Amino acid sequence: MARLYLDLFAWIQLTRARLGRPVAEKHLRAYQALGAAVASERIVVPLSSMHYMELVNVTHPRQRAEVALTMDEISNYVTLTPREELIAYELRRSMARVFGRAYETYPPPPLGHGVGHAFGHPGRLGIRGPDDQLQEWAARTGAETIRATEQLAGYGWQYTAAPTGDPLERVRGALARATEFRMLRGLDDADVPRARELGYDPAPAAAILENIRKREEELARHLKTEPVNPERLAEYISARAWVWDLGDDWNAALADVGLGGMTIEEVGRERIHAVVAGVPIVEVESAVRQGRFRNGEYPWKRNDIFDIGFIGHAVVYCDAVLSDKDVRRHVVDRGMDKRFGTTMLQGLDGVLEWLA
Repeated sequence: MARLYLDLFAWIQLTRARLGRPVAEKHLRAYQALGAAVASERIVVPLSSMHYMELVNVTHPRQRAEVALTMDEISNYVTLTPREELIAYELRRSMARVFGRAYETYPPPPLGHGVGHAFGHPGRLGIRGPDDQLQEWAARTGAETIRATEQLAGYGWQYTAAPTGDPLERVRGALARATEFRMLRGLDDADVPRARELGYDPAPAAAILENIRKREEELARHLKTEPVNPERLAEYISARAWVWDLGDDWNAALADVGLGGMTIEEVGRERIHAVVAGVPIVEVESAVRQGRFRNGEYPWKRNDIFDIGFIGHAVVYCDAVLSDKDVRRHVVDRGMDKRFGTTMLQGLDGVLEWLA
């Protein structure tokens, strides 16, 4: 099946169409066409960790829930493998090529299921107990349990699996999917005080995003006062990718390709840049950074960090990507779409053309 990645703005447009709000005709047709294509198993429309992180920044719980309902319907909680897991494999492959070593490990699958997979902690809610007792309980109370689960999920969420099959598996499926929906839509305002008592604190994640934004903004200011040519800019971005994106895993990767204990001096500047250039996700992210840093004037915002957070593995591991215009321009201008055989779509009308 073909893989289609949609930026959050596209999910919001599809949600307006689903709700019957005033929208362009193409938005409604795209919503209907996507539903049909997913149902016929022509495509999958995966979520990424960035969707969960961006959606939680939508202030109003009802708005978050409506977008989550659209995602529930179309994504079926297929999720991209975490960027860090994919980069770890790509780094070792790149090192092996640069140093002429063998690295035969199978690549991680690009897709999985659920919020756990998206954040590197796969697993599924389970109901445990003696099988005969569970089967009896599900046969007796399954329909009632599913109705109660729907009410607990809230916002009109419904378990849409066909009403046939093993009662226990239906209950398990409803509980698992409702949990996915609640994780995606986030907390209601009334849930926050209790969640904080249990340790909920979004501040550290927000601080990480802000630190990344400041880091990008700092380089932008430097380039504004001390412009460099494109070749030197590429070196800057490569060096920063080595430090920030690959540095924590560098020594372990050296060991995995049989180069354990090799110092930075022994690796050398040229080979470091060659390794970084051979990591596909970093290659795409660097292309976007080079476009934005080109004149030192780009005002880095939090949404730009979300863009960087998904665009690399979306372009490398999906067949089509719908991002905002700025991201698309940098990906296309630097040939990353052709490099990885990815169609960079223009709006939901582009989605309709691609589906056709």
